Amino acid sequence: MQTRLSSEPAMCREFRNTWVALFKANVQAMSSETPLPASYQQNLEAVRAQMMAAGADPQACSKPNCMIDPLPGGKLDSYCGYRVTATHGEDLYQWVPWDGQ
Repeated sequence: MQTRLSSEPAMCREFRNTWVALFKANVQAMSSETPLPASYQQNLEAVRAQMMAAGADPQACSKPNCMIDPLPGGKLDSYCGYRVTATHGEDLYQWVPWDGQ
């Protein structure tokens, strides 16, 4: 997974970090029943615009899969990672937690 991520344009890392931050903030806002601050969406739009201006396509960046995890009391949490083909064992896939790459 690291090899694939490191082969992408450097701007993809910022795009992924911003995208995950927006996802997690959105889940937190839903969990606390508060509005999502507009700054998160604005940050993602700014990163996309910077990439497009540099000739990079944000859609070409790998994004982790992010999941919403229901908690007791109606609260929500989230986690992100990559589902990759398993290299050993009987499982077809393995989960690689997202670590900010």
